[in-house]
Amino acid sequence: MFFTILGLLGVAINLIAYGLLSTGRMRADEMRYQLINILGTTGILLSLIPQWNLPIFISNAAWLLIGIVGLARIIRLRRA
Repeated sequence: MFFTILGLLGVAINLIAYGLLSTGRMRADEMRYQLINILGTTGILLSLIPQWNLPIFISNAAWLLIGIVGLARIIRLRRA
């Protein structure tokens, strides 16, 4: 049950972030947007521990990688 709740929280976090992005309340080049996506996606990935699902893993691993790359880009641009 713990992992199901973790996954549902991850989904909610990602949907809220995407909703904020789509309504212009958040920008994709903001660190907080990338961090929220990374947090939500991590919750979804952890929810796969008790019940494996390869398609969900692949899509969320890609989502996580995109978030990490975006975050690294933001950090690099801030240092420049």
